[in-house]
Amino acid sequence: MTEITELDSTCDRLTLSKTLPAHPEVQPSIATGSTVQQRPVRSRYKPTAPPKWNSYAAILRHATTGGIRSFLIAFALRGGVTFAIRLFRVFRRKQVLDTFMAAIKSFFSIESRRFARMVGTFSFIWKLINNSLMRYRSLNASTTTPELPSTAHRFSKINGAIAGAVAGLAILFETEDNRIAFSQQFFMRSMQAGYNALESRDLFAFPYGDTILFSIACGSIMYAFVMHPTSIPRSSRVPLKTLEFNRENVKNWESSTDLIIPKPVVSSILAKLKTDPSVESFMMSYLDSHNGIMPICPCKIFHPSDLSCTRYCLLLWIKVFWGILPVYGSLNGVPLLLFNTKSFLKTPGYHVLRVLKSSLRSSVFLATYVNAFQSLVCFSRNLSPNNPDLRYTYYIMGTLAGLAILIEHPSRRTELAMYTLPKGVQSLYILLLNRGRMVALKGLDVVGSCCAMSVLMSVYQVEPHQMSSMMHRLMRGLLGDY
Repeated sequence: MTEITELDSTCDRLTLSKTLPAHPEVQPSIATGSTVQQRPVRSRYKPTAPPKWNSYAAILRHATTGGIRSFLIAFALRGGVTFAIRLFRVFRRKQVLDTFMAAIKSFFSIESRRFARMVGTFSFIWKLINNSLMRYRSLNASTTTPELPSTAHRFSKINGAIAGAVAGLAILFETEDNRIAFSQQFFMRSMQAGYNALESRDLFAFPYGDTILFSIACGSIMYAFVMHPTSIPRSSRVPLKTLEFNRENVKNWESSTDLIIPKPVVSSILAKLKTDPSVESFMMSYLDSHNGIMPICPCKIFHPSDLSCTRYCLLLWIKVFWGILPVYGSLNGVPLLLFNTKSFLKTPGYHVLRVLKSSLRSSVFLATYVNAFQSLVCFSRNLSPNNPDLRYTYYIMGTLAGLAILIEHPSRRTELAMYTLPKGVQSLYILLLNRGRMVALKGLDVVGSCCAMSVLMSVYQVEPHQMSSMMHRLMRGLLGDY
């Protein structure tokens, strides 16, 4: 899922030659009857004119070929990103042949096939229903009275909404976890398109909204990461013994139970970690000085391999940077090769530098984010080593670490906010559900996907300039026109 939702702004401009004359530059306001001036529409985001069909058989052939095309591109995209990430790992391991064969197998993984089936089926259903509705309306239209542009504009939006809603059922090809992740992203993208429409008409604005939303979501995610790991997706959980030990210690202090920590428990945790020889003696003396209790877990139990907080955080930054750089390189490079091959072949040097710059910037952001959170954890322990740990400090530290998003390009900030915000909301929902304060909503992922794709496809057909550039390029590359 991450590979697809973090597709970077690496695909170049896509030329849209035909435009729909029905798209008005000035629209009447329903409430006041006045005119609301819209921002200029960039040419590459103007809607294309719908095709004219002579028969339903031609529509079926068009939908079939379009679905097959979308299937192949989606398969190559998902498999290519996974293969590229695995390929980078080949150079880090000694068994090169085995790792390389595993990378090749990852291209044809079940995840790639599921994703391709979902996209291909969605494309087929959307094209079939959307064009069939246009064909049906053209057969029943008046032959003497010409159709007004506003009427064509309205019907194109309705057709896209109906076709998108039905095609949204294609999400059933995915697993439950992926359905939740995809429906979250679809919903956020539809909300983003609605916000862009309001902002373009100067009806509503939220300055630095992407940064604020990202920071709030990061606070919720990092709080769940430390205190409630079962409320976040499995792929985000890190089963560290130190985190589990810290979590139990915080809960015990809140309930004032089991405050005495046996020394063998600490010794067993340290025995499973790569520790400095002096860490265990320090922890035993720490327990002795506090009468066998531990108000707050010292830094040395979080990074027992290095006793210096500053040096550990610096090495952590370097580790995260070099670890995530191949991932961002794959996410930026593979879509470029698939969606903009001709432009890449014309100016390969320009595109390589652009991908490298974007990948380096995103890697610096993520490394800084992780480093900031760990630094704040160490700082809080050094500031008050004898005071009990409070669970809500992790939310505050996660929120502050989220400000690292300012390193990213402004367009990327929006994409990151759209990705993380649903994760934070999902964590809150699961937490409330486990506490009995929320009812389980079965089938919400499918219903949400259908509703969100209904909005997205109507916007994609009529007002594509209201979509984010990344989302528009991705949908344009996967689905094409009509």
